[in-house]
Amino acid sequence: MLLLIFALVIEVGGLVLLYNRLVNTQHAVVEAREELKALETGNAELKSTAFGMLNAANLEGFVRERGLVQDKKPQYVSAHQPWLASQ
Repeated sequence: MLLLIFALVIEVGGLVLLYNRLVNTQHAVVEAREELKALETGNAELKSTAFGMLNAANLEGFVRERGLVQDKKPQYVSAHQPWLASQ
């Protein structure tokens, strides 16, 4: 009989520990969701700022402020030109 009571106390203690872990895990999940939501909001704000900076009207103002001139016939360097390849 004493062994049965001892086993019951051990099982109840184990169940309490399992319940405690479950509650801790649930709290961690809630915190992770809140952090994810905050990161998503920050990401959206960052994208909005980046797209605003790359807006055509803003770029035209940037060009005018610095006195830049558009090159009518730009010459680009290509990595596939034969003079770049080692022979």
